[in-house]
Amino acid sequence: MTNSVVGVVKYAPKSYAHQKGLTCGEYNVRGILDGFSIPYQVPDSQRLRVRIFGLSFINDISTLLQVHGLSAPVRYASKLADNAKLKTVQDHIDKDEPVLLAIGNGHLSRNLYSPIARILIGHFITVYGYNTGKEIFYVYDPYLEGPYHEEIPVGNEVRTFGEFLRDWNGPFYYRFINMDHVYVPVSSK
Repeated sequence: MTNSVVGVVKYAPKSYAHQKGLTCGEYNVRGILDGFSIPYQVPDSQRLRVRIFGLSFINDISTLLQVHGLSAPVRYASKLADNAKLKTVQDHIDKDEPVLLAIGNGHLSRNLYSPIARILIGHFITVYGYNTGKEIFYVYDPYLEGPYHEEIPVGNEVRTFGEFLRDWNGPFYYRFINMDHVYVPVSSK
């Protein structure tokens, strides 16, 4: 493991809550705001599907972060090679920018993965760090309950680079709703 690089943002949340219902977008936003020491406030103008079901799209999340005073542009990595995708996320982490991603969620629990679920279920996670020697990202996945089984510097889960790329492919329908390899790097304005 020569030339191992570890990068962790300084804007990490103090705790990692378990989502309720379809609220992974909101819980990721809450975690990001906690890392920036910004109190979460539910905006009056939230879309009906978000208020009733908790179902957020990437633009809802970007807007919610911006309403709270953060820079949160929606970006796409679909045209990048896999190594460039990994490097893009690492570069944002090196700039102390947590990275929210729209992924396919095959993680039915901490130790149970379903490839079929990954192509059917959309989900959001936030990347807070990486380790190139171990080829892992440190992420907050609000769907997973409890702490990671080993000590990690940030987040509540790790994803290998391979798992990360696989999940970032998203469910099949992301290609039709403009969420293919989408991500939101977050920084203070």
